[in-house]
Amino acid sequence: MLSTPLKVKFVKINGVPLLNIRLFLYSVAFVHQIVTAVATLTIDMSKDEDPMIRNYMHVRWKLITCWFNMILLVYFPLCLYCDWCERKDEEPPQVQKLRVLRDVVMTSILMPITTFSDVTFWMLFRSYSSIIAPDRVWEYLPRWAQHSLHTISLVAVVVDLVITPRRRPDSMKTGLAVMFGFSIVYCLMVYVNLLFGMPVYAFLATASDVLLVGVFIIFHLILITSYYAQWHLIDYIWAPKETVSRNKVYVNLLFGMPVYAFLATASDVLLVGVFIIFHLILITSYYAQWHLIDYIWAPKETVSRNKLVKNN
Repeated sequence: MLSTPLKVKFVKINGVPLLNIRLFLYSVAFVHQIVTAVATLTIDMSKDEDPMIRNYMHVRWKLITCWFNMILLVYFPLCLYCDWCERKDEEPPQVQKLRVLRDVVMTSILMPITTFSDVTFWMLFRSYSSIIAPDRVWEYLPRWAQHSLHTISLVAVVVDLVITPRRRPDSMKTGLAVMFGFSIVYCLMVYVNLLFGMPVYAFLATASDVLLVGVFIIFHLILITSYYAQWHLIDYIWAPKETVSRNKVYVNLLFGMPVYAFLATASDVLLVGVFIIFHLILITSYYAQWHLIDYIWAPKETVSRNKLVKNN
Protein backbone atom coordinates (compact mmCIF):
# COMPACT_ATOMS: atom_id res chain seq x y z
CA MET A 1 0.00 0.00 0.00
CA LEU A 2 1.04 3.60 -0.59
CA SER A 3 1.65 5.66 2.53
CA THR A 4 0.15 9.06 3.22
CA PRO A 5 2.62 11.83 2.28
CA LEU A 6 3.96 13.94 5.14
CA LYS A 7 3.74 17.73 5.30
CA VAL A 8 6.42 20.29 6.17
CA LYS A 9 4.37 23.43 6.75
CA PHE A 10 5.83 24.03 10.21
CA VAL A 11 9.31 22.58 9.64
CA LYS A 12 12.15 25.13 9.64
CA ILE A 13 15.87 24.98 8.84
CA ASN A 14 17.89 27.67 10.62
CA GLY A 15 14.68 29.65 11.01
CA VAL A 16 13.74 29.41 7.33
CA PRO A 17 10.54 27.44 6.55
CA LEU A 18 11.41 24.28 4.64
CA LEU A 19 8.35 24.88 2.48
CA ASN A 20 9.85 28.16 1.25
CA ILE A 21 13.16 26.46 0.52
CA ARG A 22 11.39 23.81 -1.51
CA LEU A 23 9.36 26.34 -3.47
CA PHE A 24 12.58 28.18 -4.37
CA LEU A 25 14.50 25.04 -5.37
CA TYR A 26 11.61 23.62 -7.40
CA SER A 27 11.22 26.96 -9.21
CA VAL A 28 14.92 27.07 -10.11
CA ALA A 29 14.87 23.43 -11.19
CA PHE A 30 11.77 23.96 -13.34
CA VAL A 31 13.28 26.99 -15.11
CA HIS A 32 16.50 25.06 -15.68
CA GLN A 33 14.53 22.14 -17.08
CA ILE A 34 12.69 24.40 -19.54
CA VAL A 35 15.92 26.06 -20.71
CA THR A 36 17.59 22.67 -21.20
CA ALA A 37 14.61 21.28 -23.10
CA VAL A 38 14.41 24.28 -25.43
CA ALA A 39 18.16 24.31 -26.04
CA THR A 40 18.49 20.59 -26.80
CA LEU A 41 15.22 19.70 -28.51
CA THR A 42 15.40 22.58 -30.99
CA ILE A 43 18.79 21.51 -32.35
CA ASP A 44 18.37 20.78 -36.06
CA MET A 45 20.36 17.83 -37.40
CA SER A 46 18.13 17.22 -40.42
CA LYS A 47 20.58 18.78 -42.90
CA ASP A 48 23.61 16.74 -41.87
CA GLU A 49 25.26 14.68 -44.61
CA ASP A 50 25.36 11.57 -42.42
CA PRO A 51 22.03 9.67 -42.49
CA MET A 52 22.72 8.33 -38.98
CA ILE A 53 22.87 11.88 -37.66
CA ARG A 54 19.68 12.84 -39.48
CA ASN A 55 17.96 9.77 -38.06
CA TYR A 56 19.05 10.79 -34.56
CA MET A 57 16.50 13.61 -34.77
CA HIS A 58 13.84 10.92 -34.32
CA VAL A 59 15.84 8.57 -32.09
CA ARG A 60 16.49 11.19 -29.39
CA TRP A 61 12.81 11.13 -28.36
CA LYS A 62 13.24 7.44 -27.51
CA LEU A 63 16.32 7.81 -25.31
CA ILE A 64 15.80 7.08 -21.63
CA THR A 65 17.44 10.44 -20.89
CA CYS A 66 14.69 12.19 -22.82
CA TRP A 67 12.01 10.19 -21.02
CA PHE A 68 13.05 10.98 -17.46
CA ASN A 69 13.86 14.61 -18.27
CA MET A 70 10.41 15.07 -19.78
CA ILE A 71 8.92 13.54 -16.62
CA LEU A 72 10.95 16.01 -14.54
CA LEU A 73 9.49 18.78 -16.68
CA VAL A 74 6.05 17.78 -15.37
CA TYR A 75 7.18 16.73 -11.89
CA PHE A 76 8.58 20.10 -10.81
CA PRO A 77 5.40 22.13 -11.49
CA LEU A 78 3.42 19.37 -9.75
CA CYS A 79 5.63 19.83 -6.68
CA LEU A 80 5.22 23.61 -6.88
CA TYR A 81 1.45 23.28 -6.98
CA CYS A 82 1.31 20.87 -4.02
CA ASP A 83 3.65 23.01 -1.91
CA TRP A 84 1.85 26.22 -2.79
CA CYS A 85 -1.46 24.68 -1.72
CA GLU A 86 0.15 23.53 1.55
CA ARG A 87 0.83 27.17 2.43
CA LYS A 88 -2.90 27.81 2.54
CA ASP A 89 -5.14 26.99 5.48
CA GLU A 90 -7.54 25.08 3.24
CA GLU A 91 -6.37 22.84 0.43
CA PRO A 92 -8.31 21.70 -2.65
CA PRO A 93 -9.51 18.10 -2.16
CA GLN A 94 -7.36 16.72 -5.00
CA VAL A 95 -4.05 17.91 -3.52
CA GLN A 96 -3.64 14.89 -1.25
CA LYS A 97 -3.98 12.54 -4.23
CA LEU A 98 -1.49 14.64 -6.18
CA ARG A 99 1.00 14.31 -3.32
CA VAL A 100 0.67 10.54 -3.48
CA LEU A 101 1.21 10.69 -7.25
CA ARG A 102 4.25 12.94 -6.73
CA ASP A 103 5.83 10.49 -4.30
CA VAL A 104 5.18 7.49 -6.54
CA VAL A 105 6.66 9.22 -9.58
CA MET A 106 9.80 10.18 -7.66
CA THR A 107 10.48 6.96 -5.76
CA SER A 108 9.32 4.44 -8.39
CA ILE A 109 10.42 6.13 -11.63
CA LEU A 110 12.64 9.20 -11.33
CA MET A 111 15.07 8.05 -8.63
CA PRO A 112 15.86 4.57 -10.04
CA ILE A 113 15.79 5.59 -13.72
CA THR A 114 17.81 8.80 -13.28
CA THR A 115 20.44 7.03 -11.18
CA PHE A 116 20.88 4.32 -13.80
CA SER A 117 20.91 6.72 -16.74
CA ASP A 118 23.26 9.36 -15.34
CA VAL A 119 25.81 6.98 -13.84
CA THR A 120 25.84 4.81 -16.98
CA PHE A 121 26.17 7.85 -19.24
CA TRP A 122 29.28 9.18 -17.53
CA MET A 123 30.84 5.73 -17.35
CA LEU A 124 30.50 5.34 -21.12
CA PHE A 125 30.76 8.88 -22.47
CA ARG A 126 34.48 9.47 -22.10
CA SER A 127 35.75 6.24 -23.71
CA TYR A 128 32.78 4.62 -25.43
CA SER A 129 30.56 7.50 -26.51
CA SER A 130 29.68 5.74 -29.78
CA ILE A 131 27.69 3.22 -27.73
CA ILE A 132 25.33 6.01 -26.71
CA ALA A 133 25.03 7.87 -30.01
CA PRO A 134 26.91 8.44 -33.30
CA ASP A 135 30.12 10.33 -32.59
CA ARG A 136 29.26 13.43 -34.59
CA VAL A 137 26.09 14.00 -32.56
CA TRP A 138 28.25 15.47 -29.79
CA GLU A 139 29.28 18.31 -32.11
CA TYR A 140 25.68 19.55 -32.13
CA LEU A 141 25.10 19.41 -28.37
CA PRO A 142 26.53 22.21 -26.18
CA ARG A 143 28.82 20.87 -23.49
CA TRP A 144 26.79 22.37 -20.66
CA ALA A 145 23.79 20.39 -21.89
CA GLN A 146 25.51 17.11 -21.00
CA HIS A 147 25.76 18.19 -17.37
CA SER A 148 22.24 19.61 -17.37
CA LEU A 149 20.85 16.32 -18.67
CA HIS A 150 23.08 13.86 -16.81
CA THR A 151 24.51 15.59 -13.72
CA ILE A 152 22.10 18.24 -12.49
CA SER A 153 19.21 15.82 -13.00
CA LEU A 154 20.69 13.34 -10.50
CA VAL A 155 21.54 16.14 -8.07
CA ALA A 156 17.96 17.42 -8.29
CA VAL A 157 16.57 13.96 -7.57
CA VAL A 158 18.81 13.41 -4.54
CA VAL A 159 18.01 16.89 -3.18
CA ASP A 160 14.30 16.12 -3.56
CA LEU A 161 14.73 12.94 -1.50
CA VAL A 162 16.44 14.96 1.23
CA ILE A 163 14.01 17.91 1.45
CA THR A 164 10.73 16.05 0.93
CA PRO A 165 9.45 14.02 3.90
CA ARG A 166 8.24 10.57 2.98
CA ARG A 167 7.22 7.54 4.97
CA ARG A 168 8.29 4.02 4.01
CA PRO A 169 5.19 2.17 2.72
CA ASP A 170 4.00 -0.93 4.54
CA SER A 171 4.59 -2.92 1.35
CA MET A 172 7.02 -2.25 -1.49
CA LYS A 173 4.91 -4.21 -3.98
CA THR A 174 3.01 -1.24 -5.43
CA GLY A 175 6.12 0.89 -5.86
CA LEU A 176 8.07 -1.96 -7.43
CA ALA A 177 5.14 -2.74 -9.73
CA VAL A 178 5.12 0.86 -10.99
CA MET A 179 8.88 0.79 -11.48
CA PHE A 180 8.84 -2.52 -13.35
CA GLY A 181 5.86 -1.39 -15.40
CA PHE A 182 7.74 1.69 -16.57
CA SER A 183 11.01 -0.15 -17.22
CA ILE A 184 9.36 -2.99 -19.14
CA VAL A 185 7.38 -0.57 -21.32
CA TYR A 186 10.62 1.23 -22.13
CA CYS A 187 12.48 -2.02 -22.87
CA LEU A 188 9.64 -3.20 -25.13
CA MET A 189 9.77 0.09 -27.03
CA VAL A 190 13.52 -0.30 -27.54
CA TYR A 191 13.14 -3.94 -28.61
CA VAL A 192 10.30 -3.25 -31.06
CA ASN A 193 12.35 -0.48 -32.67
CA LEU A 194 15.27 -2.90 -32.94
CA LEU A 195 13.07 -5.47 -34.71
CA PHE A 196 12.11 -2.83 -37.27
CA GLY A 197 15.74 -1.95 -37.92
CA MET A 198 15.76 1.27 -35.88
CA PRO A 199 18.06 0.67 -32.89
CA VAL A 200 17.65 3.33 -30.22
CA TYR A 201 21.24 2.80 -29.10
CA ALA A 202 23.94 2.13 -31.69
CA PHE A 203 25.41 -0.98 -30.02
CA LEU A 204 22.07 -2.79 -30.19
CA ALA A 205 22.40 -3.13 -33.97
CA THR A 206 25.16 -5.75 -33.54
CA ALA A 207 24.24 -7.07 -30.08
CA SER A 208 23.68 -10.80 -29.63
CA ASP A 209 20.64 -12.20 -27.86
CA VAL A 210 22.82 -13.06 -24.87
CA LEU A 211 24.04 -9.45 -24.63
CA LEU A 212 20.47 -8.14 -24.87
CA VAL A 213 19.37 -10.39 -22.01
CA GLY A 214 22.43 -9.38 -19.99
CA VAL A 215 21.73 -5.65 -20.45
CA PHE A 216 18.08 -6.22 -19.49
CA ILE A 217 19.08 -8.02 -16.28
CA ILE A 218 21.76 -5.49 -15.28
CA PHE A 219 19.35 -2.63 -15.98
CA HIS A 220 16.77 -4.06 -13.60
CA LEU A 221 19.30 -5.04 -10.93
CA ILE A 222 20.48 -1.42 -10.77
CA LEU A 223 16.87 -0.21 -10.63
CA ILE A 224 16.05 -2.56 -7.75
CA THR A 225 19.20 -1.55 -5.85
CA SER A 226 18.45 2.15 -6.30
CA TYR A 227 14.83 1.69 -5.28
CA TYR A 228 15.63 0.02 -1.95
CA ALA A 229 18.65 2.22 -1.21
CA GLN A 230 16.59 5.41 -1.46
CA TRP A 231 14.20 4.25 1.25
CA HIS A 232 17.05 3.77 3.70
CA LEU A 233 18.19 7.31 2.98
CA ILE A 234 14.61 8.54 3.47
CA ASP A 235 14.28 6.57 6.72
CA TYR A 236 17.50 8.00 8.08
CA ILE A 237 16.35 11.58 7.43
CA TRP A 238 12.61 11.43 8.08
CA ALA A 239 11.74 8.30 10.06
CA PRO A 240 11.11 8.66 13.82
CA LYS A 241 14.30 7.81 15.69
CA GLU A 242 12.67 4.99 17.63
CA THR A 243 11.99 3.13 14.39
CA VAL A 244 15.69 2.95 13.53
CA SER A 245 17.01 -0.30 15.01
CA ARG A 246 20.43 -0.56 16.65
CA ASN A 247 22.88 -2.87 14.97
CA LYS A 248 26.60 -3.58 14.96
CA VAL A 249 28.48 -2.45 11.87
CA TYR A 250 31.92 -2.83 10.42
CA VAL A 251 35.55 -1.84 11.09
CA ASN A 252 35.54 0.87 13.81
CA LEU A 253 31.89 0.18 14.53
CA LEU A 254 32.73 -3.41 15.48
CA PHE A 255 34.84 -1.97 18.27
CA GLY A 256 32.14 0.41 19.40
CA MET A 257 33.74 3.45 17.76
CA PRO A 258 31.47 4.62 14.92
CA VAL A 259 33.16 7.26 12.75
CA TYR A 260 29.79 8.87 12.00
CA ALA A 261 27.09 9.05 14.65
CA PHE A 262 24.31 7.55 12.52
CA LEU A 263 26.33 4.33 12.09
CA ALA A 264 25.67 3.47 15.73
CA THR A 265 22.01 2.86 14.91
CA ALA A 266 22.33 1.81 11.27
CA SER A 267 21.09 -1.55 10.07
CA ASP A 268 23.14 -3.73 7.72
CA VAL A 269 20.77 -2.91 4.87
CA LEU A 270 21.24 0.84 5.44
CA LEU A 271 25.02 0.37 5.40
CA VAL A 272 24.81 -1.40 2.05
CA GLY A 273 22.54 1.34 0.70
CA VAL A 274 24.90 4.12 1.83
CA PHE A 275 27.86 2.19 0.39
CA ILE A 276 26.15 1.87 -3.01
CA ILE A 277 24.98 5.50 -3.18
CA PHE A 278 28.44 6.69 -2.09
CA HIS A 279 30.15 4.79 -4.89
CA LEU A 280 27.57 5.73 -7.52
CA ILE A 281 28.24 9.40 -6.75
CA LEU A 282 32.00 8.79 -6.85
CA ILE A 283 31.76 7.11 -10.25
CA THR A 284 29.61 9.91 -11.66
CA SER A 285 31.97 12.58 -10.28
CA TYR A 286 35.06 10.77 -11.56
CA TYR A 287 33.88 10.59 -15.16
CA ALA A 288 32.30 14.05 -15.12
CA GLN A 289 35.56 15.67 -14.00
CA TRP A 290 37.44 14.34 -17.02
CA HIS A 291 34.84 15.81 -19.31
CA LEU A 292 35.46 19.20 -17.69
CA ILE A 293 39.26 18.77 -17.80
CA ASP A 294 39.14 17.85 -21.50
CA TYR A 295 37.03 20.88 -22.24
CA ILE A 296 39.51 23.24 -20.55
CA TRP A 297 42.92 21.72 -21.26
CA ALA A 298 42.77 19.16 -24.09
CA PRO A 299 43.87 20.20 -27.60
CA LYS A 300 40.88 21.14 -29.70
CA GLU A 301 41.31 18.20 -32.05
CA THR A 302 41.07 15.75 -29.15
CA VAL A 303 38.12 17.47 -27.51
CA SER A 304 35.98 16.90 -30.56
CA ARG A 305 33.87 13.81 -30.25
CA ASN A 306 34.06 13.32 -34.02
CA LYS A 307 36.18 10.30 -34.79
CA LEU A 308 35.15 10.01 -38.41
CA VAL A 309 37.36 11.06 -41.31
CA LYS A 310 35.98 14.08 -43.14
CA ASN A 311 34.71 13.51 -46.63
CA ASN A 312 37.15 14.44 -49.36
